[in-house]
Amino acid sequence: MVSINEDIKAVMRIANEINLAAINAMLISNKIGSSGFSVVSSELRAFSRRLGEAMQSLVEYVSLLVREVAGMIRLNKAMELQLATRSAAAHYAHWDAMQTRKSNELARNHESIARFRQKLMWSVARAHKLCVMGQSLSNSAKIEAVYGGVQALALRNVSEQVERSISEILSTLNKLGRQLEAA
Repeated sequence: MVSINEDIKAVMRIANEINLAAINAMLISNKIGSSGFSVVSSELRAFSRRLGEAMQSLVEYVSLLVREVAGMIRLNKAMELQLATRSAAAHYAHWDAMQTRKSNELARNHESIARFRQKLMWSVARAHKLCVMGQSLSNSAKIEAVYGGVQALALRNVSEQVERSISEILSTLNKLGRQLEAA
């Protein structure tokens, strides 16, 4: 979970970098009067925002999942302790009912963990789709950079930075997907 959380934070950091690159591109395009690149830059900023929102939902799901796993560990320890003391508690009339209640609680905990894991996987898939869209925007930015005149090199650098950032995010998302499947 710690590794997953760190990967999510890395993606959020890169999404912020894309936003800054898009702002930079917007400033350059405004300076040269390139409306095409300005539109692409605006779309890149929107992409960055949506990706940040997707990552924030991942952070929330990871937090909930960690809480559920910690609860499951506590329940398992309590049940082990109860089983270890069963012979000493033979006179306790409600022991079986208590054990059944803990078993039911543990089953609900497992269901909750499975649900959060599924939501995490869905969120990773959503972020992956966003990045595919981001790749298209990056390609559009490269095309628009050609028409940037004096600033063509600066605009191309921005579009290449965005492309590298999206590739890095996709790599991290693929890693996250593998970790969630293995968990």
